Amino acid sequence: MNSKTKKDKPISIEYTIRDIVIQKFSTDNTAIIDKDGTSPIKIGLGANFNTDFENDEIIITIHYSVVSNNRKKKLCNLEVGYHFHIKGLNSKYRIEEDSIGVPDKFILDIMSYSVGTTRGIFIAKTEDTLYRKYYLPMIDIAKFVRDTFNG
Repeated sequence: MNSKTKKDKPISIEYTIRDIVIQKFSTDNTAIIDKDGTSPIKIGLGANFNTDFENDEIIITIHYSVVSNNRKKKLCNLEVGYHFHIKGLNSKYRIEEDSIGVPDKFILDIMSYSVGTTRGIFIAKTEDTLYRKYYLPMIDIAKFVRDTFNG
């Protein structure tokens, strides 16, 4: 007898990456930073999650910044939008005011893709600058999603 419930049943989600858009990139070349990059800094990471049901899209925007600890000033700022086309988003998945009934693992997968790609874009954009050494470190995506979207 198979005791798997509907919750345990694997779900196949068809999706494509429709677009990746660098929405903002800036550096402060007037900021005082040691040539060896040892100035105290903080790395900021955030995300927004939006849906466009008319176009069956989930849009994730990753915000990444390098902030000077001593001056509380953004030294580097990057925002990248990821547009995922989800086949049948509007018709196949439960949609409520503050949630979409897609599996958590799927959200973790597309968030992992988005954060990892942002890491690569940041490295490419800061090549040959002092900011290159402030790349986004590896993070626990599940914890990041919980902390970002569940308050």
